[in-house]
Parts: sequence; C-alpha cells; structure tokens
Amino acid sequence: MKGIKKSGTPSLTSKSAITATAIILLITLIYQVIQNPLMTNNGDYHRAIGGLFHIPSWSQPPDGVCPQLNLSWPSSTMGLAVKAISLSSLFTETGCMPIIAYPLTLLAIFTSGILLTIKQKQGLTLPILTLIFFAISFSPLFSSFYEEAALLPTMAWLLYGYIRMLDKGKPLIFILAAAFVIYTKAQMIVFLPLLLGLTLLKNTRKPLPIKKRLIGALFLLISLGANIAAKSSDVTANAFNRAYNGIGWAVLDVASWPASNFNQRHAFFYANREILKAHQDVQLQAQIDLVGTSFWPTGKEIMQLKGKSYLNTHITLRSFAEMLFSNGVLKHYLLSTYAVALKSDYSLEYLQQQPSKNTDQQFKPRQTITRSFGFIYFFLSTVIAATLRGRWTWIIAPYIIALPLVVVLGDGFYEFEKHMIPFFIMLPFLASIASDRGNTDQLRANGN
Repeated sequence: MKGIKKSGTPSLTSKSAITATAIILLITLIYQVIQNPLMTNNGDYHRAIGGLFHIPSWSQPPDGVCPQLNLSWPSSTMGLAVKAISLSSLFTETGCMPIIAYPLTLLAIFTSGILLTIKQKQGLTLPILTLIFFAISFSPLFSSFYEEAALLPTMAWLLYGYIRMLDKGKPLIFILAAAFVIYTKAQMIVFLPLLLGLTLLKNTRKPLPIKKRLIGALFLLISLGANIAAKSSDVTANAFNRAYNGIGWAVLDVASWPASNFNQRHAFFYANREILKAHQDVQLQAQIDLVGTSFWPTGKEIMQLKGKSYLNTHITLRSFAEMLFSNGVLKHYLLSTYAVALKSDYSLEYLQQQPSKNTDQQFKPRQTITRSFGFIYFFLSTVIAATLRGRWTWIIAPYIIALPLVVVLGDGFYEFEKHMIPFFIMLPFLASIASDRGNTDQLRANGN
C-alpha cells in the first residue's frame, strides 16, 4: 500500500514529524543552557577537574577559565574533557577559555549524535525523544564539571552506535561509546555485563563476526580496568556512607522525614539525631554511636583524630553485611531505598549556583518535572519492563528494578539524587533494547 513501509521502518511522514519534534526539543535545550548557565556543583571541583584551574568561589559561576596546560592530564573523566576543550585557549590572546565553550561543546556532541540516530532507517522514536527530554530536565549538568555531563552526549552516540551495530553489523561506535560509559563513573560498572552481553550475544540484521565481538568485549574490559585504576584509589568515604548513612538512615525511617533531597535530609538528621535514634525500631549491633552519620562531617573528623586505618576497621564489607542482615534491617533497607527514590526531588537545586529570579521563573517547568522525577522513573520502568521481549527480559528487568538499590549500596543515601541521574540517563538506552524496533532476536530467523 502507498505510504506503507516494511515493518520496523518509519514512513517518510512520521520520520519528518520525529525529526521536527527532536529539533524543537534540541533548540529548547540549547536555548535553556545558553540563556541560563546554571552550574551543578557540590563544592569539590578540585577533585573533578584535577586542579586544571582555580575557581576562587563555588557560589558564583566563573565567566571563563584559564587552564594550566603544563599540568599532567587528570584521571577523572571530566578533567580529561575539560583539558581537551581547554586546548582551544592556546589560540586566544589571553590563554583563557570562555566558560560557555564547555557546555556548547557538549551540546554539539549531543546534538550530532541525536541527529545521526534519527537519520537511521531503524530509528528509535521513544528512546530518542526521551533522551532529549531528560537532557532538558537535567540541563544544568551541561555546565558542570561532573561525570554526569559526559554521560548525556555519550548516550546519544551509544544509541546511534547501537542502531548501526544492529542494522549494519558495524560495532565500532557502539563499543567506543559503551567503553566511555563504563569509564565515566565508577557506578556505571554495573552496566558492564549488559554491554558485554549485547556485544557478544545480540543478534544483528547483518552478521557480526565473532572476531569483532571478541575484540569489542576486550575493549570494554580494558575500559573497566582503566576505571578501577583511575577512580577506586580511595573508597573510605563510600564505605563509611554505605554502612552508617545507608543502613543508618534506613533504620531511622528516612522516607518519613520532612525532607525531599539529600541536603534537607542531612540537615534534618544532624539537627534531630538523638530524637531519631530514641525512636528507631531496629537496633544495630555495631558502632551504635555512628548510626545515621555521614563521612562528611563525622567520618572525616574520626579519620583526622584517629587515623584512616582505625576508620577502615569499622567499615569493612564484613561489618556492613553483618549490619544489613541482622535484626530485620534488610526489610527497612529495601523499603526506605525505594520510598526515597520515589519521593525525592531531583532538581538538584541545592547543588546549583544562585540563579537569578528571572532564571528561577524560567526554569519552573523543568523544576516541576524534576521534583517528581521519581514517579517518571517508575512509570518509564514499568513501560520498559512491559515491552520487553525474549531473553533480554531476564537481563534488562533486574537492572531497572535494582538501580536505586545500587546507588544506596554504593554510597548510602549521600547525594542520592545526584547519583541516580546517571541511571536515569541510561533509561532511553534500556528502552531501545526493549523496543520492537531494537529487538532483532527473531529478525534473522524470519529472513529480515
């Protein structure tokens, strides 16, 4: 019939509509970032950028940065990105880079990946538009120096590479993007089994030689090694938060506190510490005096007074497991994790740098969305799980269910919302695997 294409290929009209919608959303994103350069920042730029340049105050976004190009390349992902972008300052008279060059570069990478994805015959409408929607929702990340900023443009290229691998049997872009995802943040290692599975096992419309699959898998494992070498040198803070903040806040019924983000919860705990402990239902056996505390400030103070080795003896995996599986703690842990994930405010306002009143008004729609993003996450997770087909159901579904739990197991409830955002950003890619257009397990058997 006229106007009808093969199954899985969008018609010219629908593709034009998708392209137009995507372009409108991209223009909205670009305008929002340029006109309202909010910067997500929790005050530890030095860790994130490896001392590439000095920002005297983190309460006010700088107009520009003057990189110290003679320094060694930092190990953090965003430190590397900033260093690379900053090379453009060699061609300026002052040797400084306008701060706007940084988000514009990330936006250019993101936009090109989106447009290339739309251009493919087997476009993934819902994942593409959802990813742009997420980028708009978390647009301040484009102006931050944290790893989440690198994930947004990388996701666009991961989708593009995934479609190229399925349709053309060309895995290079997918492998490079997947390797970067794994390297970007320590928490993204959780996706390594999935990405390895797609590389080694996913059927493609054009056969993918086993040699290419094995080389791709090896490259992903090398990226894992680089991540561990660069980002896992000191896990004391994470281990402390995992035990005393994570388990501690769970048994203190954190979901019932009059707070919707980490900053509010942290302040509420330290202001009401004794009252909360007096009414807790479950008593922990180990280090009762540390229940609910966070590494900053409590763990840091203990380490300064008694030394790092002393602190490490109380935050081992064994002591964590003993606390988690004692006295009904696990039930509180699970219930608190998912209740907090649902109720949290993901606008990250407490990490953003003093927007003007006009900016605040302009961001009202975005703030409204991100403040209820927990509900959006659970809704999209349900939709993705409901559309899964074949063997990938048993791989994708556990990821969708476990993501909030992975965050709390990694760093407790410390900056919970910030740590959930990389997992939100992965949802469009998970949706592409669940999508009928992205599901090729039966295509080759049917002769397509």
